[in-house]
Amino acid sequence: MSTDRSLSLHVPRLALWILGFLLVAPWLVFGPWFLLATRHSQPPAPPAAAAPTTGVRAPAPSPTAPSDLLKCKPGPWGDLVYYRSLIEPPEEFISTDYIAVEPQPWIFKGFTADQLTALWTAAGLTPEQRRQLDDPARRESKPDAISVRPTAATITALSPAARAVIYTALADFPENFAQFNPYRLRQDFAAEWFDGADLPAPAIALTKQMLYTRGSTVCFSDYQIVLSTLTNPADRSRYVKTLSRKSSLIVQLVVPSGADIQAVDRYWSRGRRSKDITPLLQSLARRPHGGSIDIIHLLPPFARAHLYTYPLPSDRPADATHDCHWSSFNFFKDTPDRRFDNIDYTREVLLNDYYPVFGEPVLGDILMLMRKDGTVVHSCVYVADDIVFTKNGPAFSVPWLLSPLDSVVAFYSSGHPLEIRRYRAK
Repeated sequence: MSTDRSLSLHVPRLALWILGFLLVAPWLVFGPWFLLATRHSQPPAPPAAAAPTTGVRAPAPSPTAPSDLLKCKPGPWGDLVYYRSLIEPPEEFISTDYIAVEPQPWIFKGFTADQLTALWTAAGLTPEQRRQLDDPARRESKPDAISVRPTAATITALSPAARAVIYTALADFPENFAQFNPYRLRQDFAAEWFDGADLPAPAIALTKQMLYTRGSTVCFSDYQIVLSTLTNPADRSRYVKTLSRKSSLIVQLVVPSGADIQAVDRYWSRGRRSKDITPLLQSLARRPHGGSIDIIHLLPPFARAHLYTYPLPSDRPADATHDCHWSSFNFFKDTPDRRFDNIDYTREVLLNDYYPVFGEPVLGDILMLMRKDGTVVHSCVYVADDIVFTKNGPAFSVPWLLSPLDSVVAFYSSGHPLEIRRYRAK
């Protein structure tokens, strides 16, 4: 027995015909117009989706084409690819308080007059350039140094080779700040240094005229001369911002579909981080075409939080010590240990908690760049292949980067060979 009730309706046949005609007639009159209007009002069909590719894709923020990707050497770190990118400090980090000043004097500590003459000869200076630099009115001899005050015209006229010889000698002494710590960029990026800078063409041309090389690095020290030609504060700010560009590597790990990720997982999980790394690598290996990921997601918390960033400007003296050593010894920390502000504490930790290693490097090894006399000029952290995590100086305009080790060595060599010593936490 059904519990649903049905309802029947009986209508005469003639009434049905009349009702049908009334329903259809409007469509016979207005139908063609309606279809035509609808066709013109619809948006165009979206283009067909591109066929999926199996090649390595660059990270979403990057406009770099796949052809710009380079491969690292194979190793326990897995299949790594990278490209280089220029980053520059934020606009608000750049001071516009620049004034036209005379070039700073050149300080040659421990030089005799004969040694300075020999340097002019090695630099290939012309007789007129020698006369200008040896002018008694622009030269002062002291018991421990000779000071030379070159004119802007003399400096501008130096050839790149002469500039490199003289400025490499000046770089031995911190008193010559512009040569001791010049603006620097890899040679293979020098042509792009001023791309999109929106600066007056004469300022760019003058700057390029005074570039010089130091190893595999292109350097620039004579920014005061160019700044004196820029009367617009906005131009001066953009100029310093552009000079401050740094070359960094953007590195990806490529995980093929179905890959055995155990060895790669062990490498990137150093520092007891397997709970964070393993699920991520497994998820990439399960994808039908595998996947790739920026290695910033595989680094410890400190490195992940600081990479590609700039420190906030601060008036606190301790913040000005957040240099290469502070960065290196905090690499595996969840939060930075402020005791590394103190170089004596850092030295104590190195002696007590680390040991020298001579085999294959692993993620987190600290690399010390040292001169022959044992002076440590820089430290950085090994990541993979020839790539290191580094902060090249404590300045707030210097970011944390991934860089080839040879670029870091060239950055700090100043024409002198450096020894690299490697240390690992006990």
